[in-house]
Amino acid sequence: MDQASSAPIVIGHRGASGYLPEHSTESAVMAHMMECDYIEQDCVI
Repeated sequence: MDQASSAPIVIGHRGASGYLPEHSTESAVMAHMMECDYIEQDCVI
């Protein structure tokens, strides 16, 4: 992160899991709509 920038980096953990079921497509779409910088998903095999 640029030291001159005061804006935090926002990461949607498992999408928007506070609002919709985690790891769902809907949760990822909502996180994108909420303008998260990144969406962190677990890889389950």
